[in-house]
Amino acid sequence: MRGGPLRWLRHVCDGTLFHEYRQCRFTVYPSLMEGFGLPIIESILHHKPCVCGGNGVLGEVARGGGCLIVDQANEEMLAAGINKLLTDPEACARFAAEASARTFPSWSRDINRLVEYLEAPSSLPVVIGTAR
Repeated sequence: MRGGPLRWLRHVCDGTLFHEYRQCRFTVYPSLMEGFGLPIIESILHHKPCVCGGNGVLGEVARGGGCLIVDQANEEMLAAGINKLLTDPEACARFAAEASARTFPSWSRDINRLVEYLEAPSSLPVVIGTAR
């Protein structure tokens, strides 16, 4: 969609970032290599769909829902993913609903599970680090 409302702000402060998340419909994260996928998680935590790749850790994060997975190394596929969320309100709403439904492990919950494990008889399994 040429001439569409696309802006790249580069580096911004937290206040600006939160404002932009409130205003946007979705995010695009076309990284080819990423060590953790934090920008994808951040988008999901703001209940915004993310167009991103499905390779490596990006795929691990994206496959949980809320992401339109594309081959981010292919310009045409990346553009098609962006265009889909710009022109298909139902798809965008579906990905947003998936993002809103996602949960992630928290330090406090995992610490509580670890304490339960350490205090429990050894026959009781405790799962640490999975989302409920």
